[in-house]
Amino acid sequence: MIKVAIQYRPFSFLPFKHRRDLLMPSRWSELNDRQLESIHLALSGRTQDNKLISLFLGVNRFFARRLDSYSKFCILRQLTFLNKIDICDKFIIRRIGKLRAPEDKLKDVTFGQFIFGDTYFQNYCEGRKKDLDLFIACYYTRRKFSEKEIEQNAAIIFRESIHKREAIALNYRLIREWLARRYPHVFERRDTKKNDKGNGWVGVFDKLVGDNIIDTDRYAGTTLSQTLRYLDDRVKEHLKQK
Repeated sequence: MIKVAIQYRPFSFLPFKHRRDLLMPSRWSELNDRQLESIHLALSGRTQDNKLISLFLGVNRFFARRLDSYSKFCILRQLTFLNKIDICDKFIIRRIGKLRAPEDKLKDVTFGQFIFGDTYFQNYCEGRKKDLDLFIACYYTRRKFSEKEIEQNAAIIFRESIHKREAIALNYRLIREWLARRYPHVFERRDTKKNDKGNGWVGVFDKLVGDNIIDTDRYAGTTLSQTLRYLDDRVKEHLKQK
């Protein structure tokens, strides 16, 4: 967060100014749920300055209207981070009705849950718009993840605004970037092997389980961080032997 000190006239006919110190997000992970859900307003380029200032400084629009043009310019200039790729280790929107997002750093996400969620997300990015709700339903759950509850949860998520659902997808892009930097050997750039069907997470899971079919549920229930760390170490070891 960055500190923003603003001097303004409470009324135009008064000769003196007031000072107000405020905090403003300076990166994606510092956005609150309301700001993220309204992110389309900032990215559209068509939203009034007063509305954006009200949203990102947490002030009412009457206060925003009291600011001079230069102050507004300086404040809005701080939003350039929205045009940059960043990382985020959490779902900023914590709830959708009774459905809850995973813990920060995806601590309670299993590898099996990630396989379903990330596969639906990739499908959505490739144009299968109906998979947006299924992707979100894999991560926003009532309790522990269950494949049987994906469609049920997706029906609840569908009732939310498209802006909120797309904001969660955008948030997840930043989470994937965080995972890719943490486990760089596992998360290769998709465009290097995008035509390799065996490169998906289902293929990775099959190779991980191998002939131990009886242990499938155990592998699927392993925490995501533990599995990705193991896979990353295996890839590094393989590269050393080349």
